[in-house]
Amino acid sequence: MINNGKRVFVPSKINFIREERDYVHLCFNTFRKNLDFSYMITIHPQRRLGFLNLLASCVSHLGHNLHQYLPILIEIALTMLQAVESQKRKENELKHMGNEDEVIEDTRKRNQNERTLCLNVLADIFAKYSSVFSFQEYSDRLWICLRDVISKLPLMVISSDNKPSILRFIHVLSLHHTHISILPNEAVVAAIKCLSRRSKAHVIECVMDILENVLT
Repeated sequence: MINNGKRVFVPSKINFIREERDYVHLCFNTFRKNLDFSYMITIHPQRRLGFLNLLASCVSHLGHNLHQYLPILIEIALTMLQAVESQKRKENELKHMGNEDEVIEDTRKRNQNERTLCLNVLADIFAKYSSVFSFQEYSDRLWICLRDVISKLPLMVISSDNKPSILRFIHVLSLHHTHISILPNEAVVAAIKCLSRRSKAHVIECVMDILENVLT
């Protein structure tokens, strides 16, 4: 680009993608060296949230440039889900110990935010790479992590004005025939239980779409 007779460098989208991909490579390799549950729970929740935001941005911007990193990316998201469940157990322990409600509420909100980001990242990955990557080997671990939140889904849609991230995740899986095989009956049943006289329109529409996708 020429400006006032001088050549000015304007970073192109290609350069941006290349630099972001290199940054992702560095981050993922760092995590790969320490990727286990015992390490993940030592990371402050706010840092985990920050990294999840980075992952969400990378999946959105880099698309299929992330293909080679999918295994480690999925491992990170699943390990973070395990960390959330661990924090949930600590939250219950705090309740039994009689700690102040403010502490419990703060912990609950952090856990919810982290779980939501994990599920949103995974939903985007499952949607973008359904035709080029098999997620079968991760299904057992995934649904073990999500067992508790799935059981609470019918109550979540009543207490929230927004569509729960777990319902969106189930919906995304139902949209692709390659994912329906790893969608457990418990998840579909939980979605059906979201239908009631108190259900909001967007929840009813989502559940009906899930049923149509699963049955056709």
